[in-house]
Amino acid sequence: MEMFLLFGEVYVGDNEIGDNCHKKRKNFEELLIKNGHKEKLYQLYEKLAELELGRQITIYAQPKK
Repeated sequence: MEMFLLFGEVYVGDNEIGDNCHKKRKNFEELLIKNGHKEKLYQLYEKLAELELGRQITIYAQPKK
């Protein structure tokens, strides 16, 4: 989603722009998966994470015993 900010689409505080950006991101992901590029999508997000670009993080944790 942050890429849209870099493109000049300031969605923060504007629900209409935010909804449009979200739909574009979702469409991008769905088309990659539909066309057999699911692994490339995962690789893209892994590379963005390595560059510390993005806003989502997933943490897997286990309580200490």
